[in-house]
Amino acid sequence: YQRRVRGFSRTEMPAKRMIGLCLMLLSLSLVPTSAKIAKLSVDQDSRRLFAIESFSFYAGGVHQMEVSNVGLKKPTENAGFLLMRQNQAALDVIDESSSDSSACLWKLRDAPHNKEQILASYPLQDGPMGPTTLKEDGECRVYFVNCRNSQNPVSFDVDLVQYNVDASGNRNYVSAGEEHLDMVFGFMSVLWLVCAVVWIKQVLGNRGYAKAIHHMMSALVCLKLLSVFFQAVKFHLMNTDGTAHAWANVYYAFTFMKGILMFTVILLIGTGWSLFKPFLTEKDKRIVAVVIPLQICTNGAYIYGEENLRGSPG
Repeated sequence: YQRRVRGFSRTEMPAKRMIGLCLMLLSLSLVPTSAKIAKLSVDQDSRRLFAIESFSFYAGGVHQMEVSNVGLKKPTENAGFLLMRQNQAALDVIDESSSDSSACLWKLRDAPHNKEQILASYPLQDGPMGPTTLKEDGECRVYFVNCRNSQNPVSFDVDLVQYNVDASGNRNYVSAGEEHLDMVFGFMSVLWLVCAVVWIKQVLGNRGYAKAIHHMMSALVCLKLLSVFFQAVKFHLMNTDGTAHAWANVYYAFTFMKGILMFTVILLIGTGWSLFKPFLTEKDKRIVAVVIPLQICTNGAYIYGEENLRGSPG
C-alpha cells in the first residue's frame, strides 16, 4: 500500500511539489523603471545626436533642465537640446539626421515638418532651461544635438526633472500610467507572502519527504517576496520624490540574489539533483559553471541599465 502523510502519498507528493515549483518559477519576472529626477555628465563627447531620456506625460506635465559646466573647444550656436515627441514621424526625423553626411537637425529645427515633432529647443549654455508645460498626453524624449561634433567635442552636466501633476496638484515623478504601480507591487508582495507561508508550511510539515531543492525553493520564494516588496517601496519613493534614494540598492540586492538562485534552482531541477540523485555529474557541473556566471553578468547589466540614463556614454 502507499503510506500517506498529511494528505500526500509517497508517489504523488513529489509530483505535486514539482507542479507548485514550476508555477512559482513562471511568475519570477522583472519590471524595470527609472526615476525622473536624474543627472547626466558628458565629457568630451563627439556624438552628433543622442537621446538623453524618455518620459510619458499627461496634459499639464512639466519638463525642465538645468545645465552646468559646459565645456567647448570653441563657442558654437550649433548645439543644443530638443524635446521631441516619441512617435514614428519623430523617429524618421532622427534617423534622417543621425549621420554626419546628413543635414543637422539643430539647424533644421524650425522647418515646418520638424516643428510638429519638436516641442521645445534649448541652446547649449549654462543655466536653467524651462519649465516647459506639455499641452497634450504623450511620450516625449530629450535629445542633444551637436552639429560640429567631430571638430568640437562637448562637455556638460544636466539635471533633468520631469513630472506630471495630478488633480490635487501633487507631482508624480513617474511616467503616465505608472503612478499606481507602488500599490500594485504592494499587493503582489502580500500575495507572495501568502505563497511563502503556504509553501514553507508544507515543506516543514512533510520533512520526511522534503529534499534540499525544496528548501532552496523556500529561500527563492522569500527572496521574490522581498524583491517585490522593495520594488513597491522604490516605486513609491520615485513617485513622490523623483528618486528611490538608498532603497533602490536594497531592491537591486534582493533582485540580484533572486535571479541567481532562480536559475540555480532551474538548473538543478533539470539535472535531477536532489529529486532523483544526490550528486551532480561532471557534465552537470560544467553547465552550472557556465550558466551561473552568465546570469551574474545579466543581472549586473540590468542594474547598470536601470541606474544610468539613456544618453550615458558607453
